Amino acid sequence: MKWDNTDLKVGFLVLGALVVAVASFIWVGRIGRQNVAPLYTDVTDVQGIGAESPVFLNGFNVGRVSEVRPRVGDAGQLLFRVRMDILWRLDDAPMPLHRGMRARIQPPTLDIGRGSIVLEMPEDTGPRVALRPGEVVQSVKIGGTTNRMQLVVDSVGRDLRLVIAQVEKLVQSLDVTVAAATTTMRSANATLATMSQEMPAVMGSVRANLANADSLIRSLHSITPATVATLDSVRGLLGDSRMAIARATDFLDSSEPQITSTLANLDQASAVLSNLLKEVSRRPIKAITGVKPPEFPAADVRQAGSSTGTVTSRAARP
Repeated sequence: MKWDNTDLKVGFLVLGALVVAVASFIWVGRIGRQNVAPLYTDVTDVQGIGAESPVFLNGFNVGRVSEVRPRVGDAGQLLFRVRMDILWRLDDAPMPLHRGMRARIQPPTLDIGRGSIVLEMPEDTGPRVALRPGEVVQSVKIGGTTNRMQLVVDSVGRDLRLVIAQVEKLVQSLDVTVAAATTTMRSANATLATMSQEMPAVMGSVRANLANADSLIRSLHSITPATVATLDSVRGLLGDSRMAIARATDFLDSSEPQITSTLANLDQASAVLSNLLKEVSRRPIKAITGVKPPEFPAADVRQAGSSTGTVTSRAARP
């Protein structure tokens, strides 16, 4: 097989282009590796984070995940050490990577695809210390979309169960209320039926009572003049009684001295009569004959005996 000069030239050109491309790639890689340094973070759930997962700072892609390695933590739990190759310098200044930064793990949407890591700046505004390559930053876990949806579904289901339980209680209360209302309506219907049966008699009684009231009012109208006249007579009688009482009071006031003197005379007469009765009861003979009886010695009286008693008894006779 003979080689054409044109084919040989093309082969040399292709080979030269491949050499230049490989040399350029190696040179660019060296320059790039000089600006890239690793940072690490420990997570309990990788949530779709793997090699080539992007790393963002304020929305700017500053690196990629190069390795996810499982390990056992101090408390015996399973952890995952994530290595992030971060662009450490820009063209004119170093990247603002300070201590206190946190790596927030963002799972993929609907747990499909590859997740990402977002570096969050520290919240304090004091003096900041720059991170060194190879340091470990704290991670922040965010639940996956499926987990969040599961939590939402669980919370909604729990709320729905509570609502259903409340609705069941409300339905039971409504059943009781409807039963009570039905009983009340039945009682009201029975009462209305009874009233409809008894209403004619009640209305007749009312009419009779109204007629009696009319007749009573007429009687009162007829009795009223006589009653008024009687009251006038009573008022007049009360006035005459007051006048008679006033006259009797005046008579007693004017006759009081005479009555007093008469009572005094009656007292004196009563005293005289009392003394007279005492004298008569003590000396009846003198009161009758007016002669005082003789006085005898005590010895003669004892000797006389019955004769003296006989004389005395005879003298005592009227």
